[in-house]
Amino acid sequence: MKILCPFCGSKRRVNLKRTLGLGDWLKALICALFLMLVFFRGFDGRVFLLFIFLVAVGELFVRLRWRLGLLCAQCGFDPLIYQRSPEKAAVRVRDHLERRKNDPRAAFLPPLNLPVRRVERKNPDRAWAAPSPPPQPKSVPPAPPQTPRAGPLEVAAAPAPAPAPLENH
Repeated sequence: MKILCPFCGSKRRVNLKRTLGLGDWLKALICALFLMLVFFRGFDGRVFLLFIFLVAVGELFVRLRWRLGLLCAQCGFDPLIYQRSPEKAAVRVRDHLERRKNDPRAAFLPPLNLPVRRVERKNPDRAWAAPSPPPQPKSVPPAPPQTPRAGPLEVAAAPAPAPAPLENH
């Protein structure tokens, strides 16, 4: 089955078969019976030991193939270790990426699509925007002085004369 790595997003194949199935047990039994006929030229009780050995070896290889198939070859992410301890998984990914960075063959490998750590903002509503400066208090310009308006029958008052300049003696 083809999947994407949850950490770096690279495509990879994973074997879903985790243990031996009924068909594998039958194949081990037929193989053990065939080997019994070849080596012992008839029925022998040691065929059961041979059958158990073949099943154990088959189970070992199937489990190893399944377990190693979970590891991402690009970034070293292991989902089983991540389930148990995310800190250990992070250390293993960091070590793998350090080895990859120091490897001269890494220049020929496809680039990784690594996740980016986001910085937490003080204002979670605006986490997507750049921080804005604090708002400045608005200064309202003073209103111009109101002159009394003349009604329809009133005459507008004449403006007051300007004060005379002071004389120096």
